[in-house]
Amino acid sequence: MNQAQSQGFEEDLQKVLEVAREITVTATLPGTSDQLIQRRLSPEALYSAASYGIAMGPAARVELMNNLGGPLQIPAGGFPMGQSRLIEGARSGKSGDVRLLGLLNELVRRGASRPASANLQLVDALVCRAFPEAKLSPFLVMTTAYREWAPSVTDRSTTRLNTYDRGGLDYLAANKARLGLPKAITDLWNSGGSFENEEIIAKKSIVHPAEIPRMHQLLAYAAQTRLSFFLFTQWLQGNLPAFASGLSHGLSTLARRVWQAYAFLAPGGQPHLCGSKPRHGQSFGVHSAAGFLDCLGKEKEQVPSLNDVVTETALHHTYFVLSAKMRTVESIFFEHLLDRAGYAESPP
Repeated sequence: MNQAQSQGFEEDLQKVLEVAREITVTATLPGTSDQLIQRRLSPEALYSAASYGIAMGPAARVELMNNLGGPLQIPAGGFPMGQSRLIEGARSGKSGDVRLLGLLNELVRRGASRPASANLQLVDALVCRAFPEAKLSPFLVMTTAYREWAPSVTDRSTTRLNTYDRGGLDYLAANKARLGLPKAITDLWNSGGSFENEEIIAKKSIVHPAEIPRMHQLLAYAAQTRLSFFLFTQWLQGNLPAFASGLSHGLSTLARRVWQAYAFLAPGGQPHLCGSKPRHGQSFGVHSAAGFLDCLGKEKEQVPSLNDVVTETALHHTYFVLSAKMRTVESIFFEHLLDRAGYAESPP
């Protein structure tokens, strides 16, 4: 990028930020729950929650994480595989500590809570409140981003990155017109090329990443999560209407977050054949899991429910379900820290 292009890019970026600020201001009215949400996303709130979590000490952090994971059928210490681990450093004589400690330490680093707050408020304004029916938590977005590419949470740089090389947004360029973000934002995103994903050995997969300003990473995670979950709900309406009827009122907060995280990780999936077991791999995506739960309901002669993703341990054979549960419980863990630090979701 030459000097003239760089100056033009900076000017465009400032316009985008001004639009975002206007949206945030007009969407936050005195006396509404939005005002409470904004307070929980403030630099002071993020810093206070992280400080509280650090002050708890490792044993109390592990105990809280394990207690919160119980309703999700997560065993103490989490699952043993890679991204699905909750606790690190646990070995004979040592209980280890939560993986989220790295994020807590980052948020108390001098000045880091401010860029994190700016990124989260952009997510809240342009995705969470722009699409309220999704009920997407900005803290699920934060824990997703931290798991995918940790620096994205606090990055406010205008330099670009390729979303394939950093962060796992392999189809962002292909999806950007459907994300529902302001054109002023997505006009700043360029194609990152189209090429074969070398990480998937079993079959050829052509990816379409984007090159975006680093400060848009959290926003991209939020928009993609929202879109993937929306497409999943649309698929349910056409293929498993018994599930679709419970989406608006019957879906618990825990189940919704697990499905949202799961849809981000593994949208689609091969049809599930009744009588077969869940499989590992991206081929067992949200469509496959919903089909499995539908078959399970028929087998037990019960009405199938999407809430069963929370408690049905047969799905623990599926790596992406484990990872989705980890991201869910970590988001709830951080919300508990906010509550304990004096930033409760509801006024006292």
